[in-house]
Amino acid sequence: MSVGEWRHLRILHLTDLHFGPKHRFNPPKTADGSFAAAAGTISLVDSVRADLVKVDAAAGGSAPAAKAEDVRLIVALTGDLTEAGESKQFAAARAFIDGMSSKPLLGCTLSENDVFIVPGNHDLAFSDESAAKRWVEYCLFEAEHRKRMGVAAHMLDPSRPSDLSTIVAGDGLVVAQLNSCAYIRKDDKSEVNRGHIDTEALIRLDEQLVQLSEQARDGAVKIALIHHHPVVLPMLVDAGKGYDGVVNANPLLTLLAKHRFHAVLHGHKHAPHTFSYDAVCAWTSVPVQPMMVIAGGSAGMGDPSEMPEGPGVTNTYNIIDIKWHPRSYQARVHVETRGLVRHDKKDGTELLPHRWHWQTLRIDDRLVSTTRPWKPQTQGNLTLRARSDTEDKAFDDQRSKTIDATRRNYLAIEVMPSLRVGQGYEARVWIEGQKDHSAYQEPVSVEWSAGPAFGQVYRSLASPGGAFEARFSYFKPMLIQARLYWKKRKNPSLAYIYAHLPQVDP
Repeated sequence: MSVGEWRHLRILHLTDLHFGPKHRFNPPKTADGSFAAAAGTISLVDSVRADLVKVDAAAGGSAPAAKAEDVRLIVALTGDLTEAGESKQFAAARAFIDGMSSKPLLGCTLSENDVFIVPGNHDLAFSDESAAKRWVEYCLFEAEHRKRMGVAAHMLDPSRPSDLSTIVAGDGLVVAQLNSCAYIRKDDKSEVNRGHIDTEALIRLDEQLVQLSEQARDGAVKIALIHHHPVVLPMLVDAGKGYDGVVNANPLLTLLAKHRFHAVLHGHKHAPHTFSYDAVCAWTSVPVQPMMVIAGGSAGMGDPSEMPEGPGVTNTYNIIDIKWHPRSYQARVHVETRGLVRHDKKDGTELLPHRWHWQTLRIDDRLVSTTRPWKPQTQGNLTLRARSDTEDKAFDDQRSKTIDATRRNYLAIEVMPSLRVGQGYEARVWIEGQKDHSAYQEPVSVEWSAGPAFGQVYRSLASPGGAFEARFSYFKPMLIQARLYWKKRKNPSLAYIYAHLPQVDP
């Protein structure tokens, strides 16, 4: 399991920027509805860049800072870049993209090839009956973006917006850019809110994925970008709007699961959520690799009536790390949602724009692993015998002595891909205490060691939860030692647990 087998992708996921009259970072409005002078205001791109400088400086917080030679950084914009699909609003979106790639971020230098976009329902003139007129401004915007990427843009026919759904692959990354807004039209009640991926687009996506080499497809981190919700959570159903998820979501998700996509990123409802989609049909025997569905909140909407109701609602964006090892079928998906703070925590007054800042709202850190059908061992490999005091008592006595030595504290471990550059896996170790037993005693402290190769010993003190947790990043299997210290005993008790490497296919 070499370093070169790993793929580590970091994503800056922003959605629903809404450049236009409702944009959060506009100058304040006056009594007559016009905008005040812009002097002293801050732009969204400057605000996000300043926040990322702080995230980078706090390396080792949610995840270590990236290095260009080890981690690929991309920006994913999942629709509603504008409020009404007007040229001047797309110019503001263009300036945002230029600003994100103008200087290094998180230790990486971005290029146009690292910025991926899909349209939202606000990015087209959805009141026009003609598809070509609805889509002309967006197609001009994306054509310019593709031109800067060095990709031929003559294929962007505004009369065929479904063709905007396509696969982009290279450098250990596969991105499915999905246009769920091809049929959006204001006067069509069935289409005004919901997303739609037609069968023709699904066929084209499948063909593009099949045409990739096995290494380019299976060895890559695979993400899908879409604007509408592929799965509408019950808490996000809007009364009176009908179904506003994605028509053909089932074959779309089946297609993505078949090709082992790791995550689906989207926007639309301005509500940040993360969950794992791992639906299994008992009629099939195909192993299932769960996909993380990551909904971004709005990074730029400034109209309270367009935001969800509830405490703590604010603008957000996501920092996502995906680390993937193809032969072990394991990925770690780490999502940090950053929220905009605009009010003083002490008195609730609104801060001046130069005091606006972002903070971590929530971290969702998950292991995504392909399920494999369980096959019971054959009778030749597994035998049973009745327990015997004659044969087993001495071993039971030794087990009891070990239990007494650690005062009914036991080592537990969880192994997942490490987000540290140059490392393979991370072992999270902690103490599970049998607290309901009369012989249980909590240690004063626990020292964790994995040998001289790690260069240091981690000391964990008693905490409210009593977990005594530590983490080790490693590239080869190791035996971790725990030294449990007690109030009235000089010498520590010793316990061991093995940090393994997950099984890989040859």
